[in-house]
Amino acid sequence: MTNKFYSFVRGRRRAVILLLVAVGLIFFVDCYPKSHSDMTRVQVHVSSVTEVPANNYIPSQSWETPFSFLVSSADIDVVVLPLLEERCPVYAYFDPEEIEAQGNNVTLEKEIVQAWRKAFWSAGFKPVLLNIENAKTHKKYTTLDRLGIPDEHRKSLLRLMAYSSVPTGILTSHRIIPMIKSPADEQLLFLRSCKFSRFSIYKDLGTNLIFGSTESVDELLRRIFSSERISHAIGQMKGSFHTESKIGQFADYSYSYVSQHYQIPQYKVPDLIRAHLHSNFMSQFPGGVSVVNPFPDFASSITYPSIATANALIKCPPTDLDATCPSNIPKCFHCNGHKYSLQLVTSVPDSTSSLFSLITLPHPMTLLALTHHTDNINADFVRRKTLRDQWLIKATQSVVDREYGAPERALQIKKLAVVNSIILKSAYISTFEEQWNLANCEVDSYFSWAAGFDLPRVKRSSQKEFSDLEVSSFPEVLSAVSYCVSKEDYEHFVIESETKRPDRTPDRDVVKTLSDILTTVKSQVLSKTGTFIRTRKMVEAWNIADSEVWKFVKALNERTMNEERLWEERLG
Repeated sequence: MTNKFYSFVRGRRRAVILLLVAVGLIFFVDCYPKSHSDMTRVQVHVSSVTEVPANNYIPSQSWETPFSFLVSSADIDVVVLPLLEERCPVYAYFDPEEIEAQGNNVTLEKEIVQAWRKAFWSAGFKPVLLNIENAKTHKKYTTLDRLGIPDEHRKSLLRLMAYSSVPTGILTSHRIIPMIKSPADEQLLFLRSCKFSRFSIYKDLGTNLIFGSTESVDELLRRIFSSERISHAIGQMKGSFHTESKIGQFADYSYSYVSQHYQIPQYKVPDLIRAHLHSNFMSQFPGGVSVVNPFPDFASSITYPSIATANALIKCPPTDLDATCPSNIPKCFHCNGHKYSLQLVTSVPDSTSSLFSLITLPHPMTLLALTHHTDNINADFVRRKTLRDQWLIKATQSVVDREYGAPERALQIKKLAVVNSIILKSAYISTFEEQWNLANCEVDSYFSWAAGFDLPRVKRSSQKEFSDLEVSSFPEVLSAVSYCVSKEDYEHFVIESETKRPDRTPDRDVVKTLSDILTTVKSQVLSKTGTFIRTRKMVEAWNIADSEVWKFVKALNERTMNEERLWEERLG
């Protein structure tokens, strides 16, 4: 038997050699990285983290890899994120009793504070309110009453005393709003670094925005309290600051400036601030807003929340507010003088685009359900009838060369998400399964914090604010979208896109059927218990690159939202 086998092999030696060479080439092409840079990314030392963290993500300097399991050995579901960037605190002294004593509206000022918070957060800072309790921690507070300091100077002194009680940061007025002309401005980057030494102000803002080390604040207060004429020392305090040239990145909405330059009552100041922030944001994207829709023939449903947000973005503020300009941009861009477009594109725009992009990532199970119009997904069906990583392959055609595979494409989307995670520069990326609340037409609850302003309030037919609407199923998502777009756009983007499926005759019942499927699949994707976990993990293993990007973006957004939420809770 053995002799016969060897005789068989010797007679077909050439064929056997060719077969072995072919198998070797297939293995080489399939496993070897497309470039040296790919190889260097893949060869990462496994992290020492072996336990699954409670929040399913860990920070690491080695996050720039196609797959998190190349860095962490903890669990395949653990996502490796970049280190959390520390935000420089921006403080404002806010005393409701003092505001009321001056005859001003506390509710109005609180609304302006909320606009101030969102604007500074979106600019990469951490806004924090100080109050009289902060000032009371200063050792000289108990001496103020017997010093006989006039009210005007007392307020300035309390503001400084509160500022001395907190870590190094920037002290500003809650009516000074960042109106960023250039996110890459050197002075702005310097402020975000929070590395201050000299006590300084800017020529165009005066003491409305000051910054310095904690030591410099303490030294100034020491000199004031040691002066024989404290009121005079406070009045001459401006001379104690180093004066920088104009920064031109912050707008003034103080009582005096609004009265002198805007023909509006004070109660309209919050609307004015939002209008200026909205127009300034859109001025950076003259091309309009794009919604990435890689599969317009059968998966347009994924883009509905983004379409609602895009419509709200391209609608300009009221003309009477938009016609004015922020104090730091006297020749500003007027939104109403420019017609923006909403573009549906099949691929993520490249870095040269003038569009702001809304990118929605579906979980692979959601995409499979839409592709095959079923929520009955099993292992045999996935192996025999589905292709791998289809979202990434289609959505990155404009930004990644065709020669590269899914791992390189996954890394590009991860980088894009990180670049836009602190300051929105070109895109807002989120996961479809987390978008269903759609409060006030915002694609998710964090969008207004990322953009820096609230979208215009949307009223329902009952005249209640749209944010009162609770959304728990996809038919309710469709109803929510109908409040955010015109009837014509709703017919075009929602009804028409669903009734033009190539394998179906036009039928409006398709929307209802699709809605039921999406409602079911969403619960399967987000479920943490039950029989669906095994199916979900199987689908994720088959679509490993699509799954990695979905988990990465979900975890990145979750961490950012948690940071903002915890910060809000600390503020009370």
